Amino acid sequence: MPARRCHFTIAAAVVSVSVAALGLGTASGSASAATSTITGTIVAVHPADFIIWTPGPTGGRLNEMVSYADKLEAKNYPYVYGGGHAKVGVASGAHAKGFDCSAVVAAVLEAGGLWPKGSSVPGDTGVVQQLLAKKVIASGPASGPYQVALFDKPGQDIQMKIGGRFYGTGVGSRGGPGWFDEGVLTFPRYKEYHVLPSALGERSSDGNYMTFSFGPGAPQQTIAAEVTVGAKVQVNYQEAESSTILAESVKNIGGKPFRGTTSSTS
Repeated sequence: MPARRCHFTIAAAVVSVSVAALGLGTASGSASAATSTITGTIVAVHPADFIIWTPGPTGGRLNEMVSYADKLEAKNYPYVYGGGHAKVGVASGAHAKGFDCSAVVAAVLEAGGLWPKGSSVPGDTGVVQQLLAKKVIASGPASGPYQVALFDKPGQDIQMKIGGRFYGTGVGSRGGPGWFDEGVLTFPRYKEYHVLPSALGERSSDGNYMTFSFGPGAPQQTIAAEVTVGAKVQVNYQEAESSTILAESVKNIGGKPFRGTTSSTS
């Protein structure tokens, strides 16, 4: 089963690590892709990605969804076909109380005010149709630092991505809701939708989690030796396919210094 996500620490050295310096390849196949910059504190490092917390006030719809998704994962509900459909966010089932894929997606959206409270939940196709009708989502990849995307295989499966992290069913010992790695989904068979910025209502001053990938083939030992939980960083990044956010360079601007050898500055 996919690995679970974890959270924080905080704590001055100025070191910069580029993707090329780490030997991780280019951040995007397109040389003309626009590069953006964001500042935050690293709260988790994984083999192929790391998560930062961006500064700002607590709250915000994306933050509410992340918080609810964490709590739902912690309860270790089982996957139950048809579970969670009678009332959004309420586990159900004849033999075990749990959720299926569309019920999980609707419950997380409801936490962010994007699905009607107390309502029932249709199957994946119905979820997509309802969100399209209410102009909550549109077809195509998400973009920008604050993003929510849905991946639907009509009549079979629906999962979501929140601020660069995947969330859905098939996680943990019971196959229920949780965070998971990108490789679980075979994207050519899924249709992608994104929550419209007007519906999400996030601002650049909102505090949120954001996940950056180093791309395929990133050596775990190199990342672990350089990028450190607790470091305050400035990240230059590009947006790639499937709402993936690829780091181009990572500059330590405070907090805990990077570990390992110092790479070239950018």
